[in-house]
Amino acid sequence: MSHQALSTRTPVTVALAWRRSVSTAVGVVLAVAGLCFVLGFVQGPFFAVRCVQISAESRSVAYEVADRIKLPQGANTLFTPLDDIVRAALACARVKQVQVRRKLPGTLVVVLVEYKPAAALRSGQSFVLVAEDGTALVRRQQRPADLPVITGLVSRLECPGQRLSRRQQSILSECIAACRQIGDPGWLEIDVSDSFEVACYTREGVQGKLGTLENLREKILLFAAIYRSLKAEGKNPLYIDVRMMQRPVWRPVTG
Repeated sequence: MSHQALSTRTPVTVALAWRRSVSTAVGVVLAVAGLCFVLGFVQGPFFAVRCVQISAESRSVAYEVADRIKLPQGANTLFTPLDDIVRAALACARVKQVQVRRKLPGTLVVVLVEYKPAAALRSGQSFVLVAEDGTALVRRQQRPADLPVITGLVSRLECPGQRLSRRQQSILSECIAACRQIGDPGWLEIDVSDSFEVACYTREGVQGKLGTLENLREKILLFAAIYRSLKAEGKNPLYIDVRMMQRPVWRPVTG
């Protein structure tokens, strides 16, 4: 009786197992087909890069970065490595920071943060604008009206991209900080050609004798304070000597 019962159940069990196998195989086939469809869709023309949108403060920087970004033919918005775009943008010396994001289906958005010119270094007959960290940005033929000018800090400066040495950057920072505290960054030109006879000159041509580079910032501020005090009294100084900060002297314009 038990043998007969077993013989009637076995075909049913085999049939169920066969159905499960068929069902599993069908599921695998459908899953593979679905995966192939999805991969084909995301790699297809719908997600092709149609536009690289660059946001920058100056048009010249945006154009330079656009020229540096090289995307392969048929680049895909989802799979294009964003790090490659960041590296290409940072190769522009005037770019400080970069953010890149995907805007589906077909746009890559590049946001640039540019270095700000903080001073102008006189270089022959032209001026090299530099950032506060000493990075050379761009060369100009005209003196910028809103930046301090520093003469003699470097004998030669290739731009863009070259950086000042640590010592040069320290001198630059002192000059920038003093001119900002004065409140008129473009008012002075500071000549550091001779580190023992540093001098500064106002727009009006009044000379400040500063002496050595020691306490450079304080000497510039002292010169500016004495100059403004004299002008407020209606006096016209030819030069102001603050080499000895405790005993500054000045000479009036004569004749």
